[in-house]
Amino acid sequence: MSRPTAAQVANPSRLPQLETTRSVLMILGIVAHAILVIPFFEPWITGTDAQTASVLYNAIHIFRLPAYFIISGHLAAWLLQRTGTRGFLISRFKRITSVMIVAQLAIFFTFKFVGCQICSVQGSSDWLHNGWLHLWFLYYLVIISHIAIALVWASARWWPRLAERVGLWASRAGFGWLQVLAFALGTALVPGVMTPEHTLVLDEGVIPNLGLLATYGCFFVAGWMIYRGQAWGQIRANWPAFAGLLLVSVVLVWSPLASFVPPMLTRYLESLQGWAAALLLLSLAFNFSGGGHKIWRYLDDSSYWVYLWHVIPVIGFSALLAKLHLPVWAYLGGVVAGALALSVATYQLVVRRTIVGLWLSGRRR
Repeated sequence: MSRPTAAQVANPSRLPQLETTRSVLMILGIVAHAILVIPFFEPWITGTDAQTASVLYNAIHIFRLPAYFIISGHLAAWLLQRTGTRGFLISRFKRITSVMIVAQLAIFFTFKFVGCQICSVQGSSDWLHNGWLHLWFLYYLVIISHIAIALVWASARWWPRLAERVGLWASRAGFGWLQVLAFALGTALVPGVMTPEHTLVLDEGVIPNLGLLATYGCFFVAGWMIYRGQAWGQIRANWPAFAGLLLVSVVLVWSPLASFVPPMLTRYLESLQGWAAALLLLSLAFNFSGGGHKIWRYLDDSSYWVYLWHVIPVIGFSALLAKLHLPVWAYLGGVVAGALALSVATYQLVVRRTIVGLWLSGRRR
C-alpha cells in the first residue's frame, strides 16, 4: 500500500488520499441534499422508507462536514506556510470570499423576487434564516479561516515566544486517539449545537451560529495541527482505535442502551461519534486509496464547482422524477445520478478551461 511521498506532503492539495476523500464527501453531499428535499417533492413517503432515508441522512451528516473542516484546516496551514499572511488572504479572497459575495447577491435577489418555498423543509423560508442555503459551509469556512489567520498574525506580532512554543507543541503533539478524546470533550461543551437525532444542527442563516462556529473551528484547528505535526501517518495507523471509538459511541447513543446512559455522557458520545467517524474515513482513505486514480483527481478538481452548482440539478431532477411516482430508492438514485452527471458535465463544458475555472481554482486544469 503506497504511502504519501515527501513531495505530496509538501503539497497536500495533491495528496491522492485527500482527493479521494473530498470526492466522496462531495458525492455524499448530493445524496444528503437529495434526501433533504424529499418531503417537499414526495410528501406521501412515510413509514420505513422515510425512516431509512432519515437514518441515511443523519449517518452522512455525522462525519461529512467534520471531515471537510479537518481537511480545510490542514490545507489552510499549508497555504499559510507556503504563501505567508498576505498570500493567504489574497488566495482566500479569490477562491472563496469573492465567490461567496457573488453567490450571496444572487441568493438575495432570488429570495426578494422569487422566494424559496423549498426552504420550508428546514422550517422557515425567509432570507434571514436561509440566506446562505447550501453555501453556509463556505460562509463558516471564510469566518473560521480569517479568525485563524488573525490569531496567528497577532500572536506572531505581539507574543512571539508564546507563538513559538505553541507551534513547537503542535509539531510534536501528533494526533491519535487521545487527541480525539480531548477534542471531543471540547466540542461536547459547546451548548445548543446538537439535534434530537444526535447530529450537529444545520443553520443556513445569515447570522452565524456561534456554537457551530466554535464546533467547526475545533475541527479546523485539528486539521491545522495534523499539518503542523505531519500526523497523517499516525492517523493512517490508528484506524482500529477510531473504529473502536465510533462503535462504542454509536452503540451507546443509537441503540436501546442509550436509555441507561446519563445525559452528560450522551452529549460527549454524540460529539465523539463525529470525531471518530471523520478520522476513520480519513484513516481508511490513507490505507486504501493510495495511487491517485485519474477519476478521483478529476472529481476532486470539479468538486468546488459541483458543490456550488449541484442544488439546482437536485431540485430539477427531484421535481421531474416526482411526477413518475417511482419507488423511493429509485427516485433518490435517479436524482443523485442525474444531478452529479449534469454538474460534472457543466464543469467540463463551461468551467474547466474557462475564466470561471480560473476564478474558482486559480489555475487551468
